[in-house]
Amino acid sequence: MSDAPFSALLSSLNCFKLSINRTALTDNILPSLALATRVQGLQLGETRITERGLANAQIQHLTRLSLNGKQFTGECFSAWRPSLLISLDLSNSSVTDQTLANVVSLPALAFLNLANTGITDAGLAMITKTQIYAIDLRGTKVTAAGLCDSKISGKEIFLDINQFTSEEVRRIRKNSKVYLGQEFPW
Repeated sequence: MSDAPFSALLSSLNCFKLSINRTALTDNILPSLALATRVQGLQLGETRITERGLANAQIQHLTRLSLNGKQFTGECFSAWRPSLLISLDLSNSSVTDQTLANVVSLPALAFLNLANTGITDAGLAMITKTQIYAIDLRGTKVTAAGLCDSKISGKEIFLDINQFTSEEVRRIRKNSKVYLGQEFPW
């Protein structure tokens, strides 16, 4: 489906969550999405929608956003501050410790999926001072020492089952609730 028919269809949709993953849709649909206030969850992985397009569209009603697999620089969140966004999926994206700065300052963000990204212990330092409640760190470059030293206490952390030794997991669990091998909630 191309942009024009999708935009026309969008005005008649009555849905809470919209997945347009793996489509050829572009930034041209974003003004229509901005008007579709019933859509609160949006999955944009593997589309041609850009961060600049998201920033320009200023979609304020989103509570959940998935940018799974996208090139991610954080540019969209320097100009766009979605105040209702509680869940952000950046798994399999190009997010790094440096680009995480614009993400962690989102005012309502509680769930952050960073699975299979380049996040390291340096990125954890930014997360410790936030209201983020749950973090998916499966397949990242964080270390057990980083998780223990970063004082991410009270947060829920999702890890791969073989990401750390049982002794390391025991140490991490002293400060955080750890989920091993479980899917992160969308």
